[in-house]
Amino acid sequence: MLFVLATFQTAVTQEEDRTGTIKGSVTDYETKTLLPGTNVLIVGTPMGAAADAEGKFTIQKVPVGNYTLEFRIIGYAPLRKTDIIVKSERSTIVHAELKMTLVET
Repeated sequence: MLFVLATFQTAVTQEEDRTGTIKGSVTDYETKTLLPGTNVLIVGTPMGAAADAEGKFTIQKVPVGNYTLEFRIIGYAPLRKTDIIVKSERSTIVHAELKMTLVET
């Protein structure tokens, strides 16, 4: 029984070791002002975050791999950043600058 528990704990620890964090900030392309509330999505996954009042975001426990991030907020053109590489127990920093666009009704 002790062996099974130790094996399970090791497997859980190894899973946690194979994740990293994506964090960064979102600003306006022209004015460089912060864009709080911007949705930051990891394309093809249910993972994402919203930029805080300082325009910063953090997505934790992202499995190791190569990702595309999509940034969306009303009044700005969506932006995709590709080749975002997440390494085990590391933080990957991504900065996005969004361009204002007309909102069609």
